Amino acid sequence: MPILLETQMQHVLPILEDIRRYLVRKYETMIQQILPQQDEYGKELNRPTDLELRHLQHYLRGQGLFFQEKDDEWFQCAYQARNDISHLNVLPTDQLDKLFAIQQKIH
Repeated sequence: MPILLETQMQHVLPILEDIRRYLVRKYETMIQQILPQQDEYGKELNRPTDLELRHLQHYLRGQGLFFQEKDDEWFQCAYQARNDISHLNVLPTDQLDKLFAIQQKIH
């Protein structure tokens, strides 16, 4: 694995987890409306904290529930970054800058 990708994974994945936790905490009441669910792998999703970014995309957005504008931008940035990293793509500098800025705002 290229060193740049490995470094990004070490530093970006914790930021994505921070964003996920922030969104789950802030929208816990809305998330509870769609639970329980069972994901495509058979995992039971009973608590808001059980939802990963992909679950938020599928179950919330799929049912027409959305975050407030700023939070939706943060979600989209995190979701795209998680997807890119999962496919072993190096994130561009502007995306990293957005993630670091989001991290500063939620801490």
